[in-house]
Amino acid sequence: MKKLYFVLTLLLSAASIQANTTMIGCPSAGQDGFITISDNDLSTIDLFSLITGEQTGGTWIRVAGAGGTFDSVNGTFTVYGLSGIATTSFFIYTISGIFPCLDDSSSANVFICQQPDAGLDGCLAVQDTNPTIIDLYSIITGEDPQGVWTRTSGVGGTFSAAAGTYSPSIGATTSTFTYTTVGVVPCINDTSTATIIINGPPIGQAVDLFCDGANSTENSVAFDWNNVGQISFNFSYTINGGPTVSGNTTISNYQVLNVDPGSSVTFTVQPVGGSCFPSSTTTCSLLANTVFESDVAAYYPNPFHDILNLKFAEPVKSIRITNVLGQQVFSSVYNEKDFQINLAHLSSGTYFARAQMAKGFKTFKIVKN
Repeated sequence: MKKLYFVLTLLLSAASIQANTTMIGCPSAGQDGFITISDNDLSTIDLFSLITGEQTGGTWIRVAGAGGTFDSVNGTFTVYGLSGIATTSFFIYTISGIFPCLDDSSSANVFICQQPDAGLDGCLAVQDTNPTIIDLYSIITGEDPQGVWTRTSGVGGTFSAAAGTYSPSIGATTSTFTYTTVGVVPCINDTSTATIIINGPPIGQAVDLFCDGANSTENSVAFDWNNVGQISFNFSYTINGGPTVSGNTTISNYQVLNVDPGSSVTFTVQPVGGSCFPSSTTTCSLLANTVFESDVAAYYPNPFHDILNLKFAEPVKSIRITNVLGQQVFSSVYNEKDFQINLAHLSSGTYFARAQMAKGFKTFKIVKN
C-alpha cells in the first residue's frame, strides 16, 4: 500500500505541474534581406519588403551608413535626403522577447552603387590646318575619371582613345567623340559627347531660317536654312498653334503640306550637334491666294553662272553671302534697289544671300552652276 500511495502522489504532482505551466511563443524577426540600388534612385524603399517571415510589432534602427532619409516608424528609406545622398546602409529589425525568450533580430541591407557621370557635352570649332593636339577632356565638363573614349562620327585626323586627344588634319571632317563611364549593375553607363567642328561657323551660331516663297506650292509653306556643316537636323512645327509635329531631316529645307489659306506655321530647326548649336524659330503665313510673296522682288537667273541680278522693293544697305557651312564668301555695301553682283569667283554650289534693309533683313537661297 505504501508503494502504491507513493506512485499516485508522483502522478498527481506531475499533473499539477503540467496544469500550471504556460507555454510562451518566442518572437521571430524573420530572415535577413538586401537590395542594391544606384545613388540616383528616387524611390522609397520599404525595409519590410527586404526581410521575410517577420512578426509585427518590432522596431527599426539604423546601425551603419549615412545620408538619405530613414523613417524608423514606418520602416522606409530613401537614398536622397536633407543630409545628402546616402551611403551603403544597414538596418536592424528587432522584436522584444518575454522571459525566458530572448529578443530576435533580422537585418535589411541597402547596398548603394555610385551612378557614374560622364559630364556635360561640349564643342570646339577649328580649321583642318590646325596642328594643335586637342585635349578632349577639356571640351566636356564634370566628368568622372576612368572613362573610355570612342570616335562616333567623322573621318581624318589622328585620334588617341587612350590619351583622349585628337589632332585635325587637312581633309578631316566634323567629328564627334563619345566619353563613356561604366556603371556596375544596377547603375548604368553614362556618356557625354565632345564635338569638333572642322572648318565650320563659330560655336553657338544658329542657322539662318526663313520662309522659302520660291518653293512654296499651293497650300504649303516651305522653310529653308543653311546647314552649318551638319548633316542632320531636328525640327518641329505647329499650324495655328495646334499640335506639335516633330521629326528629323538630312537636308536643309522642309515643306509643310496641307496648310489652309490664312494659316500660320511656326517652325523650329536645330542642327544635331548637342550644345554646339542653338535652335532657330520663325513663323510664316500662307496668304489667302495660297501664293507667297517673295523675299525679294526678283533674283535671277537662279541657278546663275557668274552674274546675279537683284531687284528689291526698298534700298539695300548691304549684301552678305555665305556657303552651306556658314562661311562668308562675299560681302558688299549698297544703297540701291536694282543692281548686279559678279560672283565669278565662287565655285558651283548652293549659297545663302542676306540682304540688309532699313527695317530688317531678307534671306534667300541661290545656286551657282
